[in-house]
Amino acid sequence: MTASPTTDERISALTAHTWTPQPAPAKWVHGVLEDAVQKNTFLGTLRRQMLELTGTRLVDWIDHFTLPADDEALNDLSQVGYEPDTAVPKV
Repeated sequence: MTASPTTDERISALTAHTWTPQPAPAKWVHGVLEDAVQKNTFLGTLRRQMLELTGTRLVDWIDHFTLPADDEALNDLSQVGYEPDTAVPKV
């Protein structure tokens, strides 16, 4: 039987990585979101209602973007620090 981790071990696991602000990728994410909001009135309404009713920002709920292959924003991904996920098969 394996012993359960101590409190110190659990805290150490949670703090093993130090997150630091990444301005370039954040700017990219906000730009792609803003472009989507400009193209989709429902998304703009959702963003406003989320902030007013729940106090949360739409950007904090985003898990990923699905963009068309010809979207200009894709050209900037490597410049802001993103790398291709080679584990995902290309469709």
